[in-house]
Amino acid sequence: MTNIKLNQDEIIAEVEEQDGLDEDRTIGPQDEGDDDPADTTPAEAEELSDEGGEMLKEERERRQQVS
Repeated sequence: MTNIKLNQDEIIAEVEEQDGLDEDRTIGPQDEGDDDPADTTPAEAEELSDEGGEMLKEERERRQQVS
Protein backbone atom coordinates (compact mmCIF):
# COMPACT_ATOMS: atom_id res chain seq x y z
CA MET A 1 0.00 0.00 0.00
CA THR A 2 1.30 3.43 -0.93
CA ASN A 3 1.04 6.44 1.31
CA ILE A 4 -0.50 9.33 -0.60
CA LYS A 5 -0.79 12.78 0.91
CA LEU A 6 -4.27 14.14 0.42
CA ASN A 7 -4.87 17.84 0.44
CA GLN A 8 -8.55 18.37 1.23
CA ASP A 9 -8.66 21.84 -0.37
CA GLU A 10 -7.19 20.52 -3.63
CA ILE A 11 -9.64 17.63 -3.71
CA ILE A 12 -12.62 19.89 -3.05
CA ALA A 13 -11.49 22.36 -5.73
CA GLU A 14 -11.03 19.53 -8.25
CA VAL A 15 -14.46 18.02 -7.54
CA GLU A 16 -16.12 21.44 -7.73
CA GLU A 17 -14.39 22.12 -11.04
CA GLN A 18 -15.49 18.76 -12.46
CA ASP A 19 -19.08 19.32 -11.36
CA GLY A 20 -19.16 22.96 -12.46
CA LEU A 21 -19.64 24.01 -8.86
CA ASP A 22 -16.76 26.47 -8.97
CA GLU A 23 -18.71 28.77 -11.27
CA ASP A 24 -20.33 31.83 -9.76
CA ARG A 25 -24.00 31.34 -9.16
CA THR A 26 -25.87 34.32 -10.55
CA ILE A 27 -29.45 33.17 -10.15
CA GLY A 28 -31.16 32.79 -6.83
CA PRO A 29 -33.86 34.16 -4.58
CA GLN A 30 -31.84 37.34 -4.05
CA ASP A 31 -32.04 38.03 -7.79
CA GLU A 32 -35.84 38.10 -7.99
CA GLY A 33 -36.93 41.17 -9.88
CA ASP A 34 -33.40 41.94 -11.05
CA ASP A 35 -33.40 42.77 -14.75
CA ASP A 36 -29.64 42.57 -15.23
CA PRO A 37 -29.12 40.64 -18.50
CA ALA A 38 -25.91 39.15 -17.11
CA ASP A 39 -28.04 37.21 -14.61
CA THR A 40 -30.26 35.67 -17.29
CA THR A 41 -29.84 31.96 -17.94
CA PRO A 42 -30.22 30.59 -21.48
CA ALA A 43 -33.57 29.05 -20.54
CA GLU A 44 -34.83 32.37 -19.17
CA ALA A 45 -33.57 34.18 -22.27
CA GLU A 46 -35.47 31.75 -24.49
CA GLU A 47 -38.63 32.21 -22.43
CA LEU A 48 -38.31 36.00 -22.58
CA SER A 49 -37.72 35.79 -26.33
CA ASP A 50 -40.84 33.67 -26.75
CA GLU A 51 -42.86 36.15 -24.68
CA GLY A 52 -41.49 39.05 -26.72
CA GLY A 53 -42.37 37.26 -29.94
CA GLU A 54 -45.92 36.70 -28.73
CA MET A 55 -46.25 40.36 -27.77
CA LEU A 56 -45.04 41.45 -31.23
CA LYS A 57 -47.46 39.05 -32.90
CA GLU A 58 -50.38 40.37 -30.84
CA GLU A 59 -49.39 43.99 -31.58
CA ARG A 60 -49.21 43.29 -35.33
CA GLU A 61 -52.64 41.64 -35.24
CA ARG A 62 -54.06 44.58 -33.29
CA ARG A 63 -52.65 47.07 -35.81
CA GLN A 64 -54.06 45.08 -38.73
CA GLN A 65 -57.51 45.13 -37.15
CA VAL A 66 -57.33 48.91 -36.61
CA SER A 67 -56.23 49.59 -40.22
